[in-house]
Amino acid sequence: MRYRRLLVICTIVLSLVFAACKTKQTDRNYTSSLEGEAILVPSMTGGIVNKLFISEGDWVDAGDTLAVLDSREIKYQIEQLDASQRELEIQKIIAKTNMNQTQEDLRHSMETTERLQSIYDVNGLSRQSLDDANNMAKKVKSMAANSREQYMMLEASQSKVESQKKILRKKLNDAILIAPSAGTITGLYFHAGEAIPMFGNLCEVVDTRVLTTKIYVAETVLNAIRIGQPVMLSTANGSKHPGKVVVISSKAEFTPKTILTPDTRSAMVYAIKISVDNPKAMLKIGMPVDIEL
Repeated sequence: MRYRRLLVICTIVLSLVFAACKTKQTDRNYTSSLEGEAILVPSMTGGIVNKLFISEGDWVDAGDTLAVLDSREIKYQIEQLDASQRELEIQKIIAKTNMNQTQEDLRHSMETTERLQSIYDVNGLSRQSLDDANNMAKKVKSMAANSREQYMMLEASQSKVESQKKILRKKLNDAILIAPSAGTITGLYFHAGEAIPMFGNLCEVVDTRVLTTKIYVAETVLNAIRIGQPVMLSTANGSKHPGKVVVISSKAEFTPKTILTPDTRSAMVYAIKISVDNPKAMLKIGMPVDIEL
């Protein structure tokens, strides 16, 4: 009788232990989906897509040419500014000749005025003649100042044209869309022959070599997690992939409705970001995975 009672007690204790172990393991299992760091590739200038070198699902490296937009209008504008620049250069030559001439006239007028002043001082010249010489010197001085200002205005106009050309040359470069980073084309929003507006996104690039996922844990579990901690991710087909914790949120939040955790929906939880290497592209974006801490 005593043996049976002892056996019952042992059975109950072992059941409690196994239940506790099972609960502990469940508390460390989570379900989420894989994500990638997506980069949208915008067109900094608008135009028709003349050439498209990519398709959805293609892998691209950083610096690869993705598309070339029609840039004829920009080239025509640059040619127009080139013509304006040549015209300004001719005007500058004429203005510089005038400026040099007025400077010479001013020098000659000042010398004449000084000479007539000396004659006037010894009573050898009328006051009217001296006043006429001074007035002429003032006019020549004003003409010299105007010619300098005109030359400076032409220089300023030339600088303005050069700045406009720089803007157009940048737009010309912007008409060639380049991959900002390596990754897979996960979305293609415009095709050859279509007009893409300024700042419109041509495509989306995701580097699938490293994927991430997020889980949300309760505060009671938080102190057992650290940056760099290894985790194991499992897919529906049974394949396992090692990952690691890369970010631990320092701010509590309510569990998002799209996230499945053993905690209640109203509990305050902390976001944990996990990364997993995917060199062979076996894992896909959006794929559900089980995460075991």
